Formats: sequence, structure tokens, C-alpha cells
Amino acid sequence: MISEGWIEFEDTGIPEVGLVARPKLRVVMEGAEGKSRERILDIDTQSDVPIIPQSFARTIGLLTGKEAVANGERGYLAEATVIINGRRIRSQVFCIEGEESILGMKLLQEFSTVEFDFKERRVLFTDS
Repeated sequence: MISEGWIEFEDTGIPEVGLVARPKLRVVMEGAEGKSRERILDIDTQSDVPIIPQSFARTIGLLTGKEAVANGERGYLAEATVIINGRRIRSQVFCIEGEESILGMKLLQEFSTVEFDFKERRVLFTDS
């Protein structure tokens, strides 16, 4: 099974740096009592677990969890199911006060191959 994300390029405003690639993936997140919603997450290989805004977490029933602080962000850890192309993966998620939405490495490692194709601006996730 192959899932596909995409890559957007963002101008940093710094001529020496130029454009920065922002890989993204559309997923469905399911929280308490089967409540679910679609969300676009940035793919970040430096994050361990998915990060979502608390405002989004509340819409899928993730109201509380274990308090945590990571990289200066305050929030709580909760359990959710992340659905990528029909595959259901149970994961901890970090619910933050900010607006970032990130897909972390632990979910990427669930797939046998993750390929970043910058020329075609796509990300392929392959299940063996």
C-alpha cells in the first residue's frame, strides 16, 4: 500500500538560504469515543510524536492528558489513532497551546519506506 504526501516550498526571506521544503501529509486523527477529523500535518523528522493544537485535540475528544513541556511548548500527552491511507496507528500525541501540526518520526517508522521526491514535490510512504 502506498500513501502520498506533498512538499511545499516556503521562502525564508533570507537570500543566502532561499526556499525551505515543508513536507506534508493529510491524515485522519481519531480521539475519544471515535470522534475523528482530517488534519494536514507537517512531516518533521526531529519530532518523536505527532504534535497538534489543543483546539483541534478538543474537537476529537482529547480533553486532558499527562502535562508535558517540550522545546518550550506547554501541553499534554494524550492517546489517539492516526489513520494514514486506511492504516490505523495508535500513538501518543502532544497537544500544545500553539497552532503547529506535526507528524513525528515514530509514525514514519511504521512504514517500510519513506521517500522524499523533491523534483516531483511528493512524499511516498510504502507498506511492505
